[in-house]
Amino acid sequence: MNSIQCDIMSIDCLIFSKRIKQITAIGTEGELGILSGHAPIITQLNSGPLIITHINNNKEIFYLDGGVMEVESNMISCLAYTIIKANDIKEYEINKSINEAKNLIKEKSSKINYTRAVADIALANARLHTLKVFKKLKIK
Repeated sequence: MNSIQCDIMSIDCLIFSKRIKQITAIGTEGELGILSGHAPIITQLNSGPLIITHINNNKEIFYLDGGVMEVESNMISCLAYTIIKANDIKEYEINKSINEAKNLIKEKSSKINYTRAVADIALANARLHTLKVFKKLKIK
């Protein structure tokens, strides 16, 4: 069985470090699927799900607020500011933050608040997408 070492790091700690079968992420140019033997690349990641397929074919999903992925001949490294296990995402918290951002947009108190609110909604939607993928794959 071909496998590849995968390390997932936030800016302050190592979150995940194991040999895996495959990793799937959303890059700036589209969805990436990386297996052992993949050509070396460095790519920027968009906010959304990072799906790990373990050697036993079980899947694990993380949410990343963007980041960078580097693939070498026998190693995948992912670095992101925010990394959350999908089963730790709370839908009610996401919906609450979306509603708060929508209220800021309605207020139109400043251009900075408006821009921040739009960005918050985009990140919340990426978390909701991750949660949807998690539920679709029925991962425990």
